[in-house]
Order: sequence, then structure tokens, then C-alpha cells
Amino acid sequence: MDKIIKNLNAKYPEIVPQKYVIMPNHIHLLLSIQKEDDCVNCHTISTAVGWIKYQATKEINEFNFLGLQKIFQRSFHDHIVRDEKDYINIRNYIELNPLYWEKDCFYRKENLL
Repeated sequence: MDKIIKNLNAKYPEIVPQKYVIMPNHIHLLLSIQKEDDCVNCHTISTAVGWIKYQATKEINEFNFLGLQKIFQRSFHDHIVRDEKDYINIRNYIELNPLYWEKDCFYRKENLL
């Protein structure tokens, strides 16, 4: 997954990963869109997230990891960063998230395979 996120900007030059953390059963990802006003073929965050999910699913299925076919939920939670304070809060949340994993409502020791 790390390699996929790092290659995102090569696939979609206007979408830049700012910060991310890969958790046992989800990821947190802070992306920025750097596009021109007259951009005709620019891509959306939804396109980028879809590509990440597709690439990760292909990679996981190559190893037949636990026999899973559907890896990701259909949707994702997004939030538009409104200002610098919002950006800092989200960045800190992503950085600190692994420290709180055991308190997460989805935490199970089985997730630590």
C-alpha cells in the first residue's frame, strides 16, 4: 500500500499525498489537488481513491491473502480542509492515529496479521 500511495502522483500529477498512515484495517490519507483553472482532464479525489483501492486489491489478490475478493468498502469519508488550523489538526490526527489503535472501536487482535 505504501508503494501505491507513493506512486499516486505519477499516475495523477495534480493529486499529491501530503500525509498518510496505513492502519491494520484502514488508511488515513491527506491529499491535495494542485490543478489549474483551465484543467480539462484533471482528476478528482474520488478517482485517486478508486485507483488506490483498485491497485491494492490487485496486489492483495495476487497473494490470495485470506482468499478475499472484496477488500474495501464502496465509499470513503472525505473532508475539505478549510484553513491552516484544519490542516494542522488533520495532519496531527493522522500522525497520532496509530497510538490510539487499541482504543479504536474496530480494533481486534486478529487485525494484526
